[in-house]
Amino acid sequence: MEILVKIEAPGLMEALMAIAEQMQAHNALLGGETALNQGPVMVPPVPAPPVQPDYVNPAPVQAPVQTPPQAVTPAPVTPAPAPPAPPAPQQAAPPVVPTVEAPSYTQQDMAMACVQLMDMKGQARIMEIMAQFGVQALTQLDKSQYGVLAQVLRNEGVNI
Repeated sequence: MEILVKIEAPGLMEALMAIAEQMQAHNALLGGETALNQGPVMVPPVPAPPVQPDYVNPAPVQAPVQTPPQAVTPAPVTPAPAPPAPPAPQQAAPPVVPTVEAPSYTQQDMAMACVQLMDMKGQARIMEIMAQFGVQALTQLDKSQYGVLAQVLRNEGVNI
């Protein structure tokens, strides 16, 4: 089965060429060069085909009808009853946030993580990190600092 789609767009080529000329003129005003700016573009004038409507429906035009203004008597206004006062808000209990204890690390955990970082980035990087903590070796680091060291190692890409 073959499907053939035919699209007719009279004047499309001329419109595209006119747009290209406008773009070149605009670019010339700005002092720039474009790939299109290879010299003057000569567009031969092509007469547009006459447009003939497919269907014309002449509808009769009617003049607007004017009606004389009529007196309108306003309806009596009665004040709306005040809405009932909202009930006093009850104090909601604060949401319960589960607490998670920070993991505790051993010197062996930290040593394994440091070995991972050494494999990834070398011994010099481990020494830089230890210097940030003011120590030369993991054995000199206070155990209360293990959590902070673990975060630094995570930031470096270590899985701990």
